[in-house]
Amino acid sequence: MNMQTSTSNKDEINGRGRFSFAAPILLSLLSVIVVIASVNFVRGWETERLLSTFHLSASTYRQLFESRLRNIVLELEAGQRFFQGSNFVDRKEFAAFTKSQVQKSNETRAILWLPKILGNQRNALETAAWEQGLNGRSFHDADPFNPIYHHLPSPERDIHFPILYGEPEQQLMDQISFDMASDPKILSLLEQARDEGMIVPITGVSSPHFLIDQLEHPKSQVSLIQPVYTTSAPLKTIKQRRDKHLGFIILQYDIGLALEAALEKLEPSGLDVYIVDVEADDGEEIIYRHNSRISNQDTPMTYAELWQTKTFIDKKSLDVSGRQWKIMMVPVRQYFENNKQYQSTGVFFFGLVLSALFSYVMFTNQLRTNVIRESVRAKTREIQVSNKALQKEAKRRQAQLRELKFQKFAIDEHAIVSITDAQGNITYANDKFCEISGYYRDELMGEKHNILCSGEHSDEFFEDLWATISNGKVWHADVKNINKNKEYYWVRTTIVPNVGEDGKPFQYVSIRTEITENINLESNLRLSKQEADKANKAKSEFLSSMSHELRTPMNAILGFSQMLEYNPKEPLTVAQKECVDLIMKGGNHLLTLINDILDLAKIESGKVEMMFEDVSPLELFHDSLPMVTELSLKHNIEIVIPSEGEDKIKVRADHIRLKQVFLNLLTNGIKYNQQHGTVTIRVERSENQNVCIYIKDTGTGLTAEDQQKLFKPFSRIGAENSEVEGTGIGLVVCENLMTLMQGSITVTSELGKGTEVCLELPQAG
Repeated sequence: MNMQTSTSNKDEINGRGRFSFAAPILLSLLSVIVVIASVNFVRGWETERLLSTFHLSASTYRQLFESRLRNIVLELEAGQRFFQGSNFVDRKEFAAFTKSQVQKSNETRAILWLPKILGNQRNALETAAWEQGLNGRSFHDADPFNPIYHHLPSPERDIHFPILYGEPEQQLMDQISFDMASDPKILSLLEQARDEGMIVPITGVSSPHFLIDQLEHPKSQVSLIQPVYTTSAPLKTIKQRRDKHLGFIILQYDIGLALEAALEKLEPSGLDVYIVDVEADDGEEIIYRHNSRISNQDTPMTYAELWQTKTFIDKKSLDVSGRQWKIMMVPVRQYFENNKQYQSTGVFFFGLVLSALFSYVMFTNQLRTNVIRESVRAKTREIQVSNKALQKEAKRRQAQLRELKFQKFAIDEHAIVSITDAQGNITYANDKFCEISGYYRDELMGEKHNILCSGEHSDEFFEDLWATISNGKVWHADVKNINKNKEYYWVRTTIVPNVGEDGKPFQYVSIRTEITENINLESNLRLSKQEADKANKAKSEFLSSMSHELRTPMNAILGFSQMLEYNPKEPLTVAQKECVDLIMKGGNHLLTLINDILDLAKIESGKVEMMFEDVSPLELFHDSLPMVTELSLKHNIEIVIPSEGEDKIKVRADHIRLKQVFLNLLTNGIKYNQQHGTVTIRVERSENQNVCIYIKDTGTGLTAEDQQKLFKPFSRIGAENSEVEGTGIGLVVCENLMTLMQGSITVTSELGKGTEVCLELPQAG
């Protein structure tokens, strides 16, 4: 029999041993999986970082290019002001003004002046004082069979737009006196610029006429038409623009050369830049390509290849003559070589070493675990016995705490309480004391109780009082007092000295019961007040001490959790990050609960001081928005705040405390809202010269029964069916703060249609 038992125990031990090593093996495999996942994660991070660097470089290229194009437009506007500020501009003045503009930038190819000439003015221009300007020529049109040549005399037209001046002059000599109105396409663009009062471009691809022949990049040429009027004043109608029209300035530039000029001072970063026209004919889409200058071995990409590139490409639109032009930037192969990163390789080798070390530690620990397992089981049984005893003691103390809370409640409802220092100066007075004495709490602080002396009692009466309490004894008596309004009242008084370690009193607590109407209730009320005062003190000390004691380690927990979460040298695994997120989420919820309890304790103890000032509710809402933006984006909630008008309304309130109320109500409006809902802010003046601030959401609303519970501490409506975290204290704190600011808070809600909260405060001024 014993042999069978021994064999059975050995088999059980061997089975446990084999099974106990399953966990280390699984954890070792899991560590390898974690290493692989970490490597993949870091590689993804490397790609994202490289992509971010690429887009930053592309943005710099694009901004420099757009700045270069803006300078060209500024040149046109300067020419417009030049003609508007002159009675007449001759050829020398035009050449002096435009020559520097043409010479200082390679992309500017030509600048021309086209005056508006009516049909009846043509003869005067061709034969009289302006003949020199036309170089002795008459107006002429292009050859319809060969538009490059324009030697045909222009027929009579209602309006002519001849080229009177051009720079560079030598290259444009043949263009002088060419009537641009002879080309229907160009004429329509000229009329469009004149009637709309804005610059109209002519692209090199769409224009049937090039102002300068034999261009290096004909597809990248753009001509800008700037209308010029006789006045710089605003012209609102087409008729006004036509009546005041003086002529046109045309500036022709090479958009490809503009791109090269914009990027020439930058160090080569390995980006090829393409300017494309998506509406051009097949094979003609690429207008210009800027070589990366870092490598000449890369073959230019085709238009189709550009659109097939998905990740490393930056695309932005260019508005050129209403055509869909785009600027596209792609990195060359050398770009990736120059920006190669090795973090993932380091993570891989480090992870393998760490995984091996982890596996070794796990197997070693498992061996030790098998040895001490039996002793742990024995200790567990002992702990279970102790735990039962502790649970019994905890239940007893909870019962005592409930009794203390009840006693404190009774004292708050019925007792008149004050506290003095060892010299008898009042350091605390509760609301009942202030109410029956007629004095404000601030008036009582630092005073002695003799301000209530009615003259009823002898000097020996008070000598006995001080002789008793100064020796650390409790004093009982019925005392007749007089309030601020000279009205007499009786109180049954108990004064309790608080004795220090030296055996001397350092504080006196006075508990009184108003017995004017029914002195016969003195004994019972006095005992109840004493017990309630102890409970009140115990509750206040407990809340204050425990909240502060809890908040200090909680801040440490949250701080170390944030350090774990944002450690760039040792990034967390997915599983570790989920654990840290759970710690952060639970810690923040507990810290919020602690802060709410502290706020409620301060308010109930009268320790909250208000700093009143004039406050704009709308400005305060705008200041509060950044604190709830992340929460509103998470829940897809739009916050609607009036942009003007209502921002002039101000209230008299404590800026910090009112912001605390706003943040609480905004947070509730977002958390208890529906997806893609709204939270709307509205500020109005009420009939009684107060200001009403409305916060309305589009949530599910509340029943009448639930509305009655809103301002009860620790009451969370629908908490059992909701995943929304909360403390049930926020609205209670808001109600108390509104009362301290001499205001009020009310809630109107309809089930299925949302909830509206109204804050009413005194108007500033």
